[in-house]
Amino acid sequence: MLILVVGAWAVVTGVLESAAAVRLRREVPGRRVLAIAGVVSLIAGVIILARPALGAVVVRIGRGMSSPG
Repeated sequence: MLILVVGAWAVVTGVLESAAAVRLRREVPGRRVLAIAGVVSLIAGVIILARPALGAVVVRIGRGMSSPG
């Protein structure tokens, strides 16, 4: 259940970041990075929602890799 929340969060975040990159195209110098982050987040969210078991494994590995020493 929690992995579905993570997937939905990633989709919403991706859409919002992409929209912000388009809306702020003249005001923010790093808009390409924001747009790329939005697309990556959107793709990750769709994959997590499509294959929750695989998404759970990937999230667990990512969390383990980011933990300190």
